[in-house]
Parts: sequence; structure tokens; C-alpha cells
Amino acid sequence: MEAIEWENRFQLTEPGQYWIDVGGIVELEKKRHGDGKEVKIGLLFEKDIEDATVTFDWLAGREYGEDASSKWEQQYRAQLRWRYLPALQPMVEMQADEHAMNAGPGITGKAKIGGQKIAYTTAWLVRTSGDTPKNLLRFELELEF
Repeated sequence: MEAIEWENRFQLTEPGQYWIDVGGIVELEKKRHGDGKEVKIGLLFEKDIEDATVTFDWLAGREYGEDASSKWEQQYRAQLRWRYLPALQPMVEMQADEHAMNAGPGITGKAKIGGQKIAYTTAWLVRTSGDTPKNLLRFELELEF
């Protein structure tokens, strides 16, 4: 484990109230070793189109600590997800910032196991430009309690 992150999402519009659903996000991260910290704030957009969901996130973040840059940097994330089943939703994902862009396929879903709600996302992202590793495997697991 490299860092601990706290994330809070806010619903700014009711689902279906406008043409697109809008939300906000605040992320705080503390590196496990050293004094590195990061804060991100952003806007989240989501649109359901028949059996698909399209999302676009815009975030601005800044790192703090001895080795941190003193400027705010932008990050963009987009996802096209097919709502096949609640537990199995194929997707295509893109992540970009000022230095690189990655895109690729993935799977996400939600399930209830023994009364515990679990959500997962995994994606294999390939560098399309910039200075990131050629292949990235992203895995996220959420437990709701």
C-alpha cells in the first residue's frame, strides 16, 4: 500500500432532473511514507443513454510536501459503461492529465455477498501518449457498510 485516500462525492442535481446529472468530488490523500499529501477537487458528469452510462470527470489537484510541485494540475476521466447486469458491466475507460493519456477496456459491477455490499472496477489501460508506463492495470474494491 502506497497511500491512504479519503474521497467524498456530492450529488448536485437529482438524477434525471436535467439533461445531464452533475456532482462534485473532494479527494484527500496521504502518502504512507514521507510527508507527501495531495488534494483534488472536481466536477462529475453522468448521462444514461438506453442501456449505457457515459461519465466524464474533471479534477484539479495539487500535491504538498518536500518533493511536491507548487502548481495545480488537471486530470480528466471518461467512461462508457454497458449496464448488462448489476454485477457485470463491461466498459471502456480513458484517463488523461497534462503529461499522458491512457485508455482501455474494463469491467465493473456491484453485488451483495452475505449482506455486505461490494463494488469493484478493474481496467487494463494502455498508454496512448505521454510518459506513463505502457500498460496499467487498475483495480478498485469498495465495501459499503
